Amino acid sequence: MRHRFRGSIAVALVFVVTNVLAQSKPPDFTGDWRTSGAATPPAALSIVQDGTQVAVTERGLAMIFRLDGTPTLYNLDGTLAPAGTQPDDAGVKTSAEWIGAKLQLTRDVKGPRSFTIVDVYELSGDGQTLTRDSATAIADLGPNGTTKQTSTYVK
Repeated sequence: MRHRFRGSIAVALVFVVTNVLAQSKPPDFTGDWRTSGAATPPAALSIVQDGTQVAVTERGLAMIFRLDGTPTLYNLDGTLAPAGTQPDDAGVKTSAEWIGAKLQLTRDVKGPRSFTIVDVYELSGDGQTLTRDSATAIADLGPNGTTKQTSTYVK
């Protein structure tokens, strides 16, 4: 009886450890995505993800988001800012953060009208559908300057 009990505990522990390890690996958003449904105009999104960063290309503009929390800096024209510089009057700072299985990508834009864009990406269980919840906040407009949108993409 005692051996059966120990065996049951061992099986339960293996099950728990396996589930924890499977959940600790972040999902991979890599792929070429297109809007699903009746989106007008249809939109395309390309994501390349490795262990250190996520590169998102949309409407011809590519931006890199580092997964270690280090911001990436860009000039307003979309070109990468030189290492060690800070955009004082104008520029874009990107950052990434995992929130469970969701990936939050943030762009802080400083310029004549400063704003922040926060995109939260989530994959379906089969990895074939990508949902993006996007919020844009224009700093000088307060609560009236916030818009939200949800987009769904398929591979």
